[in-house]
Amino acid sequence: LTLFDEIAQVSKALVDAFDAEKINVAALGNQVPQLHVHVIGRYTHDAAWPGPVWNAGVAENVDQDVIGSRADVLRNVLNS
Repeated sequence: LTLFDEIAQVSKALVDAFDAEKINVAALGNQVPQLHVHVIGRYTHDAAWPGPVWNAGVAENVDQDVIGSRADVLRNVLNS
């Protein structure tokens, strides 16, 4: 798989798993030297809509159990 194939798979999984309305993809590289890609599910009701997610709204702490549960859902969709 190429990087773009993997981005497409993750994008589809976010739509399938969490009903994302739009997908934003970004590769910034400002803070760390390694290549990494942000694949972000977006919703028309999110705090930054329709603008970029960077520095928009107020950061919220999410319980580790919720993060783990969401990761499990995404992992299951990617592996199906």
